[in-house]
Amino acid sequence: MREELDHNLLEDMETVEGQIATEPDGSLTLRLHHDEEGDQGFDRFVEIWSREGKVLYRTPQLEGQALGGPPSPEEAKEDVAPVSERLPSGLRVRLASSPHHFGDRTVVLRVAHNEEKMWRELREFGVVLLIGLPLGVLLAGFGGYALARKALAPIGAMSWGDSQQY
Repeated sequence: MREELDHNLLEDMETVEGQIATEPDGSLTLRLHHDEEGDQGFDRFVEIWSREGKVLYRTPQLEGQALGGPPSPEEAKEDVAPVSERLPSGLRVRLASSPHHFGDRTVVLRVAHNEEKMWRELREFGVVLLIGLPLGVLLAGFGGYALARKALAPIGAMSWGDSQQY
């Protein structure tokens, strides 16, 4: 599941890079597709940082929360492998970071996806295993006992009959 999330995250990173636009005042914005703007369930969070550590853009869904602090020097130079982070609100996200050369300046682009759905599915899977595995072992034990008892009944009858003769 995490590999799929990472793959989607890196694809989304490329998509977001193509949506960055410079406004006439020099600020950066993200040109979202029309259907993405109002989607409250949209689980992509984006931040754009200057190399100096100033936030240039942050998606409104983050509600002012940062996807980590200012970029580290290595983050401003090369792509960083996706990592899991927890936002101050407690939301778990999978975060990827990459430098992006935009005109004559370099910015650090961070894209994150919500991991809560994956963790919920893992918890549900764990509950199914905790309930289903012992139940399956118990049923297999009773089934094996019943089958063995039925299969060995003729031998038991013969040995019971032999003991009655003596």
